[in-house]
Amino acid sequence: MKRNTRLGLVLTAVFMMSAFVATAAQGKQAGFTASSYPAVTTWHSEEESTYVQFPGAIAECDVMTYESTLSEASTQLTLTPHYAGCNISFAGNITFRWNGCHYLLEAGTAISTEEATASTFLKCPPDKKAEVVMYSELCIIDIPEQQMGEITFTNKEGSGEEPQDYVTADMGSVDFEYTMTRISPFFSPCSHNTGEGNLVGSFVARGYDDLSNHWDTETPETKTYTHGEKIDFDVKST
Repeated sequence: MKRNTRLGLVLTAVFMMSAFVATAAQGKQAGFTASSYPAVTTWHSEEESTYVQFPGAIAECDVMTYESTLSEASTQLTLTPHYAGCNISFAGNITFRWNGCHYLLEAGTAISTEEATASTFLKCPPDKKAEVVMYSELCIIDIPEQQMGEITFTNKEGSGEEPQDYVTADMGSVDFEYTMTRISPFFSPCSHNTGEGNLVGSFVARGYDDLSNHWDTETPETKTYTHGEKIDFDVKST
């Protein structure tokens, strides 16, 4: 009976400690961290249903990835996008032209030891916008610099041959405003209008030692990129 009582007390203490740790993490500032620096993170689509949603149309890409670098733990992360092999349901092949634009993530508060949120911004050089080019540049969707919504991050423990911690990112609430421009007044498949789109899906983000071999938005999709050994990458309270 005493053993059972002691065991019960131990389990109760463990449960209370876990609850205390989780509660302590809630409401604290979250940040992007790696187990060593400098670090690079790569973001790959977790599922085939990751796409860009426009009113009445879906843009899908064979390649939809991002890359970021970390020199130290930070509340901000810059994501360089790389989309290739894209098409949209009403226009066939399209090209995402970034013109120096990138995504900026600003970590918010930690929801728990496993989850945190971040605000998403599209940042562009002066007088530049991201573009979606259709119909041999006769129709262009302009996406200006703007705040785009929140991402929810979940920290995951590695296992097996990949023991390093990694992160999943749910893009469910990332929306954006755009303007569609018809370059030729006689070209009817698109018209001048404004609207709202969404980035739908989720990504897996993993960390690597940084070998200074980075992506850029204009690089052909055939180029290969070499990074160092895998390392832990987390989004957690700082």
